[in-house]
Amino acid sequence: MIKQTFEIVSYLIIALFFGIIITLITDSIENVAVEKRIRQTIEDNVRNAVSSFKDSAPDATTADERAYIKKFTANVMGDKIVARERSAGASPQGDADTTFLFTLRVKDDYFDFYLQNAFLKSELAILDIPDYISGIVTTIIVFMFILAYTEHKKRTRSLQQQFELKHEELRTALEKHEALALLGRMSAALAHELKNLSRPYRT
Repeated sequence: MIKQTFEIVSYLIIALFFGIIITLITDSIENVAVEKRIRQTIEDNVRNAVSSFKDSAPDATTADERAYIKKFTANVMGDKIVARERSAGASPQGDADTTFLFTLRVKDDYFDFYLQNAFLKSELAILDIPDYISGIVTTIIVFMFILAYTEHKKRTRSLQQQFELKHEELRTALEKHEALALLGRMSAALAHELKNLSRPYRT
């Protein structure tokens, strides 16, 4: 009884492990999709805003365009991204709090836009009820599969043992039958010899 209980608990732990793995994988895949969508949305918003500014102020200078980008980034999207002006030829320089997003060319210079990690983390998918449900369903399926497999294995082992037992019984019976048959043949031969000895000798 204790052994059977221990086996069931072990199977449940294995099933829970698989359920947790599936839940984490599902959540990671969802986070990748969410991050990709956030990055694309923010980049589109910035590019559309700059394009709208150029259309509404065709006589704006490069300094005006730069000032607009800085103002738009700080006032409208200050909690999401950071814009950094860099000299042509320089590489984007990020830090631990930001992740590089994209580069926008402004005349002969560039603006590097960085996504704030705190904002990204707050937007990424967290484990919710559907994720837990998928994990629970996976756990149940794996647990039932393990139980069915072990039960099938036990039945197969039991049938094999029964087959081996029957085979041994048949072999023993066959050996007894062969011994009896041999004894019968020997008895018949002996009776035949005795019969021949008991006949009178004729000259």
